[in-house]
Amino acid sequence: MANKDIFCAIPWHASHLYWDGSYGACCEERSKPLGEIKNITEVNLADWHNSAEMRNFRLRVLGDTKLPECESCYKYELHGHESKRIRENFKAAIFTKQAFEKSFNQSPWFQKFAESAAEGYTDCLPIDLHIDFGNQCNLACKMCNPSASSRIAQQYKSWQIAFDKKLNWSESEQAYQQLLSNIKSIKKLNRIHIMGGEPMINKKFYKFLDWLIANKFENISLSFVSNGTKYSDALIEKLLKFRSVDVEISLESVYDNNHYIRQGSNTSQTLKNILKILDKRSPSFNLVLRSVPQLLNVNNYHEYIRFAYKNKVSIQSIPLISPNYLAIGVLPKEIRESFIQNYHQVKQELLQNVESTHTLITGRDTSRLEQQLAKECDTMINLLNQPEPQNVSKLQQELVSWLLKWDKKYNLNALEFYPEYNQFLCDSGYQL
Repeated sequence: MANKDIFCAIPWHASHLYWDGSYGACCEERSKPLGEIKNITEVNLADWHNSAEMRNFRLRVLGDTKLPECESCYKYELHGHESKRIRENFKAAIFTKQAFEKSFNQSPWFQKFAESAAEGYTDCLPIDLHIDFGNQCNLACKMCNPSASSRIAQQYKSWQIAFDKKLNWSESEQAYQQLLSNIKSIKKLNRIHIMGGEPMINKKFYKFLDWLIANKFENISLSFVSNGTKYSDALIEKLLKFRSVDVEISLESVYDNNHYIRQGSNTSQTLKNILKILDKRSPSFNLVLRSVPQLLNVNNYHEYIRFAYKNKVSIQSIPLISPNYLAIGVLPKEIRESFIQNYHQVKQELLQNVESTHTLITGRDTSRLEQQLAKECDTMINLLNQPEPQNVSKLQQELVSWLLKWDKKYNLNALEFYPEYNQFLCDSGYQL
């Protein structure tokens, strides 16, 4: 019997393609499955999905020892947050925290899990694909890295900071053709999720959508993550051809600290673009807000939750794991404590007319939006209440060092955006 605290269905029904063209199991993995890394230029999806690395990964997911690759999900769950593991298990009709054993045994995937128990082999190809379309991006977000942003990669070069420069597989026609071949090999493809960089400035992204339409893949569910700086009626017209679409907009705040975090953006314009997309909303075309709760947005993230509720939009947040110096726990305790009541207040507003909060809520189901957003408040309260890291002084110095680097580059001043942090930042050495 699988362990409810460890099991994840992803190694059976999903696969990941990273910015550099290397295969992986999941976008949340802290390291790729142990063993030799396979690249799309060398290996097709079928060979990767039953490689020694993936067979071993399945066996460990079916075991009783927590996996280092899955550390992020364990941390999210520790704070009461809905992890990707929980969401992906739910897709396989497995209720991880409520009735795991019964739902696992009754899952339509149960036979596939059982068949893998001996050697990790599976006879089915993944039906969900997560594809990172290279690192081409028009922003340099403070919590991001060169793997997902060409702007950051460019800046790292000027700062002479080393990084892996193999970051954009989509520039290779050989890799692109292998991707198309991979997709054709899947008999019952269900979903494709696309990230960047920023897909909306990547010409290959549009070419790929045209190929999907021309090859009659409109029956799939499609989602992609965008920073919301661009809007295109022509793109939406293409998207409406698919069975269902989620446009996932990365937004950290409804105030100007959004463009302090997402450097190069304009918060006002991003919000206008979000409202334009919301005007197109239908049962098959939806918008989801993506966020990375961290110390740079926790000061007013409760208003972000209010914004989501006002516009009846689901939040798909991923609390920050890295870089460590941007974690909420790095803030002094007295600052964190001053924010907690804001989240209690929003939670109270959300649930004042809800008869019961004891119900299964997962994913992006807006029919229970009040409960979903109340859970978001709970996550923030838990993050604000966490003990400070043992090396907090070192992390605070590292925070100020990186803020100064980026603020000088983008002519920003943290003291103007964060009056609540002024004393803390100045005491930690922030001085432009």
